Amino acid sequence: MSKRPDGRPRKQRTTYVKKLGQPPGALQHMGEIKVDKPSITLFDYSAENLTEITFASLDESRQYKKHNQLIWLNVHGVHDVNVMATIGERFRLH
Repeated sequence: MSKRPDGRPRKQRTTYVKKLGQPPGALQHMGEIKVDKPSITLFDYSAENLTEITFASLDESRQYKKHNQLIWLNVHGVHDVNVMATIGERFRLH
C-alpha cells in the first residue's frame, strides 16, 4: 500500500468494469486474455466410448455429428464473446 506525503496510508481504489447498467446475462469478458485465438475441445462420451476432438474454430465444430449421449466442451479463450454467444445459442445455454 502506498503512502501519502504526510505518511498516512492511501486507500486502495476499486476499479469497476463497464458491466454496470447492462442487462442480466450480458456477455462481457472480465479479466486477463490468456490466449490469442479461442479453441474448443469436445468430449463426446458414454460409459463405453469417448471421442475427444479439438477445433480451431466454431465452423469446424459445426460439422461434428454427436455419437453418444453426453457432450462436454472445454473452451480456451472465453474472452471472445461472439464465440461464447454462438455456443450458448447452439446448446441453448442461458
